Amino acid sequence: MTNTVNQDYPVSSVSYRNISSSQWHTTNIPEGVALTISGAANDNLLVGNYIDPSDPDTNVAITGGGTLKFDNAEGYVLVRNGGDSPNQSHATLDLSGLNYFEAAAAGVRVSGDDDGDGAYRTGTLSLAESNRIDADAVWVGGYAEFGQNSYLYLGQSNDIYTGAFNVASSEGPGTRGGIGNVSFQEELDNPRVKIRGNSGEDSRANMYVATINNGAITNSYLRGYIDFTGGTVDAKLDNLRIGYDNQWSSLWSGGAPFSGSLSFDSGKVDVNTVVLGRSNGTVGPHGTITVGADGTLTVGSITLGQSNGNRAATGILNLNGTLEATSVVLGAGGSPAHATATLNFNGGTIRNKVDTDLTISSGTGSAVTFNLAGASATHTFEAQDGYSISVDSPVTGTGGFTKTGEGTLALSGDNGYTGNTTVNAGTLTLTHGTSSNTIADS
Repeated sequence: MTNTVNQDYPVSSVSYRNISSSQWHTTNIPEGVALTISGAANDNLLVGNYIDPSDPDTNVAITGGGTLKFDNAEGYVLVRNGGDSPNQSHATLDLSGLNYFEAAAAGVRVSGDDDGDGAYRTGTLSLAESNRIDADAVWVGGYAEFGQNSYLYLGQSNDIYTGAFNVASSEGPGTRGGIGNVSFQEELDNPRVKIRGNSGEDSRANMYVATINNGAITNSYLRGYIDFTGGTVDAKLDNLRIGYDNQWSSLWSGGAPFSGSLSFDSGKVDVNTVVLGRSNGTVGPHGTITVGADGTLTVGSITLGQSNGNRAATGILNLNGTLEATSVVLGAGGSPAHATATLNFNGGTIRNKVDTDLTISSGTGSAVTFNLAGASATHTFEAQDGYSISVDSPVTGTGGFTKTGEGTLALSGDNGYTGNTTVNAGTLTLTHGTSSNTIADS
């Protein structure tokens, strides 16, 4: 079915639903034309259904050089099909052939939900070439899909202002769990995404990936993956939680510990507080961040592996770019012996956040690895004049490092790294010594 919007046209709501076959609906909005959806509460842009086991897949493409505008602060953009068993139907909204999409909404939900009714909902949303989203919350994947995938594919230019960016995360009690995936569309030329809070440029969003914040999940199977590689990210966040269980949740008998990851290779992610891998009831949540060569992760505090309630948790930071921080904790919580923390310093720079000291510390009894990876890789510790970087975690690996900046780098762990140590500026202090091949002052 194909239809064309040939003049500016306002409507209160739009719904697409297939009831007999999985055909495509195509709506064309030509250049210079806008389709505006602006209604009252419960007036939505809906692709798919809430829960009807008889429906097939619903597939929608909105194309053209015009604009699709959703303007309803009490309404939702919903992309989800459901049924009473897994893999029954899927909803797709493809805006990749559209010039511009704008949404001012209570929420954008790609399958994700918070009503806990157990529907097997999945969806895929591909954004337009340029996009502006203002929403109280964005959900991709939820906790009612029993290990099924939902996807958000970003366009060339993406500005997202939201209170919470949720990828396979839960805000209330329910059962089972879903897999949420966020990435750029393929074959774009240096796409970009900006993420802020919903109070303007200086506000910060929360980002929750494979996270249970409130209300236990029974038989959980949460997987969340955000992959910004191939583009540039500019994100200001308050809390970033990946693989985080704040409740006494249980695992699905056919699943594994829930996990999440964030990867980016260009741009900056600026966060107040980061937790990677936190257990409470669930055994073994995993949280991973990978920072590429042209990426910068700026944090107030970051904790890798936080174990509570005698449960295992794993946090991993793969650093190939720059880390700016005030506090890095490797293994923490009420049961640190069950925390596993790995900082793979594959190359790049670790430096203190501007005008603050930086401490890198290990939890008692935690399984901690601070690895200078690669004998030929360049690892730099840069300490600002008048400030210090203090590391009590044992530093291991085949690599060495270069100390720059007029401040002080203090290593107090039982270090076992074997590469060369070069001091270009400032002061280096070693409490336990080092296995370094050479220590040079340049």
